[in-house]
Amino acid sequence: MALPGSDLNVGSAETLPWPDAQFDFVTCLRSLKHFIDPVSALEEMKRVAKQKAVYFILVGNSGFLTRRLSRFAGMDRSRVHEVVWSLSE
Repeated sequence: MALPGSDLNVGSAETLPWPDAQFDFVTCLRSLKHFIDPVSALEEMKRVAKQKAVYFILVGNSGFLTRRLSRFAGMDRSRVHEVVWSLSE
């Protein structure tokens, strides 16, 4: 996907390698539940974002339709770290 004029970066969310207030747009798509320390990851995202940055964070949750219908039970937790929160959490 090409985004003319954009500088796209990828890094470990718990220890982002960039200085404070660098980014106008921060994304985290369906991966927060797999982080060892999701609170630290969110703090890092906030640290590297500019004051008026836009955040796009997509997370599955315990109310997710496919989870409610038992069509998707999540990952095999013996092999992958996964945390599932409710919408109120």
